[in-house]
Amino acid sequence: MMNSKVKSIIILLYLCVSLFIALFVMAVFFGVLGYWVGGGGDVLSFFISKFSSYFKVGLVGFLIGIPLWFFYYRNI
Repeated sequence: MMNSKVKSIIILLYLCVSLFIALFVMAVFFGVLGYWVGGGGDVLSFFISKFSSYFKVGLVGFLIGIPLWFFYYRNI
């Protein structure tokens, strides 16, 4: 059996990482798709130039995981 504290920390890490990945993938997908539909030619250079913006959106997902864990999952 896992200790309650260890289980809680694992849930915290899972929430933060999964929300980071989800928001990062959505930002990349919709950003690149919007650029391509709008007539953009070189999608790879657009992605590379906007990578820091996509990473910042992903970090918001990491930060959302902390209060979600604190107010909802902390006492599991």
